[in-house]
Amino acid sequence: MNYKTAKYNWQFIADTSKWIYLEDIDWQKLSTSSRSVNIDGRHARIVSNTFARYRIITISGFVDLLNSNSSNWVSFLQKLFALPVQPFLLQENEFQIQDYFSNRWKIKIKVRQPLEFNSEKWWEKWYWKRRVVLESTYSPIFKSIEEKVVSWWETILWWFKLGMKLPKSFNLNQNIITATSFGNIPSPARIVINVKKQLTNLKIINMTTWETFGLNVSASAGDVIEINSDLKTATLNWNNILANRVPGSVWPFIDGETKFAIIDDDGGYLSNDFDVYIYFYDQLL
Repeated sequence: MNYKTAKYNWQFIADTSKWIYLEDIDWQKLSTSSRSVNIDGRHARIVSNTFARYRIITISGFVDLLNSNSSNWVSFLQKLFALPVQPFLLQENEFQIQDYFSNRWKIKIKVRQPLEFNSEKWWEKWYWKRRVVLESTYSPIFKSIEEKVVSWWETILWWFKLGMKLPKSFNLNQNIITATSFGNIPSPARIVINVKKQLTNLKIINMTTWETFGLNVSASAGDVIEINSDLKTATLNWNNILANRVPGSVWPFIDGETKFAIIDDDGGYLSNDFDVYIYFYDQLL
């Protein structure tokens, strides 16, 4: 089994430690698309990348007809995976799975093929073989169940190379924050900055890729700035300031261990002039 537990619509549907909940769950299958075109007159072709379109999750198992709890378990599954009554209303639920390494993931899905039962003889006993197929709705990406958060921490970095002039009062040791993601694709960052004194023209530098994200903004004590790379939004006290984004800015993402330098034109210090929190979900594709 490549999982430990699974939930659908917040209900336990599988647990490898209990026989009645033992299910075969294929939860990593992707439907993909790609394109290739032969070039006439040449021994060559043009190919595209392979992209994930949606995710297919197949859950199957057996029902022991001699087990006294089988009737209740079948009724529970039939109700849980029932198709929607209103055909024009998308009925999506959350599927959660704990993988073999105890990482917990979630994804929004719908029923693609309804629950079905077939009789089957196995080891001289009759069982009902059950199967249901689910399909991701919004995205084929699994996200960690818990949103992670990191705050600033002090580090000593002996080198710093950047093609820009920094404020004289900028202290690298004070303005580094590190976030580490676990997954096979980068995680969009949601960066929240609580201003304590004065902040002018915010700049976030990804010191791993040397990409920057800037906002031409002036903020005072008590103001809150939020940059959300997933929703592609930037706000000051929950008011849209996306128009203040510096041209060429790259939305901050976290890919493994990623260091960010947070600076402004006033040479503010983390913890002293502003607090920074980075929120993100691990992602699995």
